[in-house]
Amino acid sequence: VQPQSYNYSPAVMDDGDVIKAWWCSASSLPGQATDQIWYQEYNKTTKQYSNRRSILQTGKPGDWDTFGVCHPSVIKGEWPGAPGGGNFTYAMYYTSTNVAQGGGSNNSTGVIFSTDGINWVGQHDKRNPVIKQKVPNVPGTYGAGLPAAWSNGGSSVTVFWSDTTWEKSTDPSIPGYRSHSVYATAPDGIHFSKPTLVAPTGVPGYWKNDFAFDQATPAQVYSAQAGTFRKGAPDEKSETYNFGIYKIAKDPMLAGTGTWSTLGVVDTNLTGLPLNFEPGLVRTPTGAIAGDPAKEGITVWFGGGSGLPTTWQLHKVTLMPNQSKATVFRYSDGAGAYWTTSGYAPASFKAKAKAVVDLPAHASEANQYGVYSCLKGPMATDAEGHLTGQGAVEYVSMDMTCGGDTVLGVNGYASIDPSPGATVLYACKDGAAPFVSTDAKCEGKTVDKPLGYVAAG
Repeated sequence: VQPQSYNYSPAVMDDGDVIKAWWCSASSLPGQATDQIWYQEYNKTTKQYSNRRSILQTGKPGDWDTFGVCHPSVIKGEWPGAPGGGNFTYAMYYTSTNVAQGGGSNNSTGVIFSTDGINWVGQHDKRNPVIKQKVPNVPGTYGAGLPAAWSNGGSSVTVFWSDTTWEKSTDPSIPGYRSHSVYATAPDGIHFSKPTLVAPTGVPGYWKNDFAFDQATPAQVYSAQAGTFRKGAPDEKSETYNFGIYKIAKDPMLAGTGTWSTLGVVDTNLTGLPLNFEPGLVRTPTGAIAGDPAKEGITVWFGGGSGLPTTWQLHKVTLMPNQSKATVFRYSDGAGAYWTTSGYAPASFKAKAKAVVDLPAHASEANQYGVYSCLKGPMATDAEGHLTGQGAVEYVSMDMTCGGDTVLGVNGYASIDPSPGATVLYACKDGAAPFVSTDAKCEGKTVDKPLGYVAAG
């Protein structure tokens, strides 16, 4: 995607020879500091990108969507007689609010229709917004938004969304309401049934998520779910630094039961970006997961960058659900500092690289814990938002809080309990510079402590 201020919250469709993307970016109108929805496509055959264009702007004063339009989800189907009168093949569900309600709060979700995915009608049809929050006009709450739509064939649609007024909190330390992901169906894409709660077990919390299904037997559902928020300097934006990819059987999920399993996590340790947020799964025109997840992996696009929105661009990553090992490498800057990771290392640390150990990519036992990358010092970034490591020390810890230092993410998993033939991972020091090794003598340097145990083989 061509850079244009900030870019995030993508909806990505694999439509045969073309990858189509809709996402949130800055307004193209002078003097408007608000979101619009943009579009661009990539031709797999010619390997050419189309020009990016703004395809949905905010409404006029008094309309329901005057404070930004964002969080698109796009599907293909058949909608005869939709707003504007005509036969439409695309439906876009998106989130917005009215400034009079409080900018950015009390959001709702609307739907528009198109024949080409670029020119849309129905934005201010009297039926919009088609999805509203459960409890109206709650001060300071987000509302009902972040839709993920599936085409059920013809005009019928299923839409998932987050509602931050779904459940009244019973915890006195957390007043107000709790957010949940819910779904409803509409035979015409407009008039929705009563919402149903999506199975909540096994995910960190339903906020800024995406959903896709497959046609396996039994059918499965995949979800990309936001993780932990990271707040930078006072003048920086707070977004999540990680998100997870999850899977569950379709029928139990739709019944509100079942347990999600974790397929992988995208975090700063993997990408080198301080913020990794609002993921969008690459899906087919009906909302199915694109490709064969077992053979081709799961590809997800997301907003990424530093705490400065001007660095936010769209990035993509492919996770292989059947990947069992994560190889940890130790990088050196050639001047006495190290960077240890199973993911991203700053360019200045790639003078030397040594494979240290293979860690389990997933925690499969109760006594396995994360092996975390931590950063002590500033999170310096380059113009594209990637960590440079300048002025900071990177180290590895089994403490998920990094002792108060910055958590970059998880490298893999190890056990704190020994097992026969296990490999011990040691925390070592080269002068004041921390590194890790499987050598009990830390390769002639200073032994700090054992971190954990990795099963042999």
